[in-house]
Amino acid sequence: MDSHIEDVRGSDYDSAIRPPYVAEDRIHYEFTLILRIFMEQLNPPAGKQIFQAPDHNGRLWPALRWNRASWLDFTGRYTEMVLKVWDKAFLLVPPANFDGFLWPPGGKRRTLLCRLRIKIQDTADKAHARIRVVRLASPSRSSFRSNSGLYDSEDVKLTRIRWKDGVSFLHNTPAHEVGHLLGLWHSNSGGEKCSEDQGSNECYGSNLYERMNVMGGGGMLDLEDSRPWRHRIPFHTNRGRMADWKAEWASSEAQLRGLEGFEVEEKYKQPYVPPKPGLIDL
Repeated sequence: MDSHIEDVRGSDYDSAIRPPYVAEDRIHYEFTLILRIFMEQLNPPAGKQIFQAPDHNGRLWPALRWNRASWLDFTGRYTEMVLKVWDKAFLLVPPANFDGFLWPPGGKRRTLLCRLRIKIQDTADKAHARIRVVRLASPSRSSFRSNSGLYDSEDVKLTRIRWKDGVSFLHNTPAHEVGHLLGLWHSNSGGEKCSEDQGSNECYGSNLYERMNVMGGGGMLDLEDSRPWRHRIPFHTNRGRMADWKAEWASSEAQLRGLEGFEVEEKYKQPYVPPKPGLIDL
């Protein structure tokens, strides 16, 4: 019978597989990616409460010293927003010729529920990623430019993105940036215009579907976003091709994540026209 390795360490993230008898739902094997993040507070010099903090573009913004309450609120919201998108979204289906996930032993073939765990660390020791965080003094008047290694305190709030024809949706910054930490590119990174500049607006999506993806400007997922789990599973099973492992939705809820923020302005909505009576094609 095929076997698997339970724990794998990596420079990008760790991973672990646990059998159904210790899993949350007692049905699937749980396949968890573990991301250890060192979050570093950016504070003014000793004796100061306010300072000027540069953003990604070098522009200076008034910023405050972090206190314990504001820091715990930020890190808690950060983890919550990330897991809301990524945790328990996908199932991995083992290849037909692999018998390493039978439960009970010799029994039913099981799929793997894809989980994500975020560990916020107080030190950089053994961290997979380091993120510096600024506490803005006037968040409502700020357009602080963040990046994957530099956040501001407002990044743990959903922001509304305007699209064409009165369409808008919500953007989840923490979930987007964690997608990058897991190895994903922007949703239209293969586009012709994007190939010249990976930071261009075109990379975030050339159409509404790409834009609403978490790796575009929204919070929705596509089955292709299961790539971090499919990339790691061969290291647990000694099967060299990630393409042999297929992804499915873990639930209907997972498939619709991010859609709750979708809106269309009233003036752009088409009036309802009832169908005319006619022949019914059975």
